[in-house]
Formats: sequence, C-alpha cells, structure tokens
Amino acid sequence: MDWVVELREKTSTGMVIVLAGNKADMEANRVITKNEAEEFAALHNLIFMETSCVSGMNVHNCFVELANVIQSEVDEKDSRTKKVKGSSHGKWSCWCITGSSPELNKTK
Repeated sequence: MDWVVELREKTSTGMVIVLAGNKADMEANRVITKNEAEEFAALHNLIFMETSCVSGMNVHNCFVELANVIQSEVDEKDSRTKKVKGSSHGKWSCWCITGSSPELNKTK
C-alpha cells in the first residue's frame, strides 16, 4: 500500500500533507528527480517544495504554505457551516513529513 494512502486511511479526513524534498543543496547526491517528486505530489494532492536546512531554502515557506492551506479550508468550512448549523470547527490534522528517502513511492 502506498504510504500516503495508508496515512490518510489511519487519520482524519481533511489532512493537509506537505512533501518536503529535503537536502536540495546536495544536488549531486539526488536520488529522486524534482519532476518525479512533483508528479507524486500531484497524484496524491500534496503540497511539494524542495527544501534545504543548510541554506534555509523554503523551510519557512513550507510552514507558511501549510498554514495558508489549512486556514483556507477552515474558512471554507466555516462559510458552509454558518449557513446550515452556525459556527463550528471540526477536528483538523496537520502532519509535516520530511525526509530524503529513495523509497518515496514505495508500496507494501
């Protein structure tokens, strides 16, 4: 089973996942191409950014983008629920998964 599918099956709906392509500063050691990661993210409706803790590239932006998407979903849900039941916040799950695994799309 694909790890994203498994994660979504075992957690709440409405989860936002950021796929961080870590160690972008180590281009010579790249195992997964940027295109492969982008395709995987698109297939699974993930936010994708390449990051580098060494240079700081996109580290902050990953969290800002995650917060923006979650806020948009909360605002959208609030606008729908106010029309029907009044104001109500559901449970929201937030996972930030980072890594540089060559098994990005490994299945069980």
